[in-house]
Amino acid sequence: MPAYTTSTAKRSRRSRASAHSRHSSRPLHTDEEDCPFCAISRSNPPRSQISPYTAPSTASPTHNRETTHMILSTPQVIGFLDIMPLSPGHVLLTPRHHAEKIMDLTPEEGASLGAWLPIITRAVSRAMQVDDLNVVQNNGARASQVVKHVHYHIIPRPESHTASRAWTMFGKGQRSDLDDDEAALIAARIRQEIAWEMERMGNSTDAPVFRTTVLAPKL
Repeated sequence: MPAYTTSTAKRSRRSRASAHSRHSSRPLHTDEEDCPFCAISRSNPPRSQISPYTAPSTASPTHNRETTHMILSTPQVIGFLDIMPLSPGHVLLTPRHHAEKIMDLTPEEGASLGAWLPIITRAVSRAMQVDDLNVVQNNGARASQVVKHVHYHIIPRPESHTASRAWTMFGKGQRSDLDDDEAALIAARIRQEIAWEMERMGNSTDAPVFRTTVLAPKL
């Protein structure tokens, strides 16, 4: 086996940089045109403020005959209720721009998702009044990824579900259709908790860094 030299490492880095450049500038691919999460992203542009009082018609635009109950819309990340939840308050958090697997994310997208995950998880926990949750991210069909667009599942596990669904792992289990009336109320509660989180962070030492790296729109 040939030695892995410094020049080999440089060529590898150049190759990855070239691939990333092609990925960033490529035209809209058929997968993106058909991707339901990309359609949700296009229908919900970034908001300048995070408000728990968004009107239902704005927060839940019609998309492919399904109602999307949004909880978050930033320049790099969107969040919304799963249309077939494993439990009430089941949220999906995903990058705004199309990437099939977590390995395809840019450093900025990965950082933004990582920054929002604990915030959204705390908001869901308080809104649904649960302490136990699954946070799940699947990559590829053999890993149970269904939609080919990176996404995290945040799944509340209320006490009433524990006995009957103790066997469920990695976000799997019995799913049901989302009830629009209930979902609108749940999404509003989660948005209110997110707004509270942002207000709390406004007084923290991390707030300026968070605003600069996560909330600032791309130029």
